[in-house]
Amino acid sequence: HQPVEHRADVRSDLVRFDLEHDCVCSLPRRSHEQSAKCNWNEFDKHSFGTTIPPVRYTLRMDDLTGRVALVTGGNRGIGRAVALALAEAGADVVVNYLARSREAQEVESLIARMGKRCVAIQADVSLSADVDRLVAAAGPIDILVNNAGIARPQPIEEITERDWDDLIDVNLKSVFLVTQAVLPGMRARQWGRIVNLSSVAAQVGGVVGPHYAASKAGILGLTRYYARHLAKEGIRVNAI
Repeated sequence: HQPVEHRADVRSDLVRFDLEHDCVCSLPRRSHEQSAKCNWNEFDKHSFGTTIPPVRYTLRMDDLTGRVALVTGGNRGIGRAVALALAEAGADVVVNYLARSREAQEVESLIARMGKRCVAIQADVSLSADVDRLVAAAGPIDILVNNAGIARPQPIEEITERDWDDLIDVNLKSVFLVTQAVLPGMRARQWGRIVNLSSVAAQVGGVVGPHYAASKAGILGLTRYYARHLAKEGIRVNAI
């Protein structure tokens, strides 16, 4: 519960988001006294005793005009934000959802107003038959964002086999099923981008439960395997 600027373990990795210029700037090292006195709204006026300029990373995506992206669980939350960002970058978007069709239709309308094509398709991505139907209806997919997932906070002693199966199926099995379904097209075109949504729980365990942590850790293993074996075919696979 310490202020983040006073935690020595993260101090060297702090970054500042500069939304005005669409970039991320690394913060140079500073003492506790400097941190306490700093007005972070006037970041550019502070040198913190160093002349090293901030390293800047772009926040803008490449121009995705002509690409088709599929976002699982794209009707709300992170998935909705990703779908809108992809459309803003120029991609046509397929929004997958399980329930809450009205929310999916809202995303579809917002993307249409941007002048991009969008279709919302209901499917349970933990079921192979639904995934086959989804991908067949979507057509060739260039960009896949495996975002669909559930979290079910439970004490260890209350987790049942059904609970375990539910989280593994939705969070992990779905990533495998959808990835396998879109890969033939990506490999044929020698181009593809796959982004899998994992969690810090994969590394530290988290607080949701062992079923959630295991499902997210599995995503990291899948990602590493696909990334290693598909890079030479022009397909990049990463996890967040």
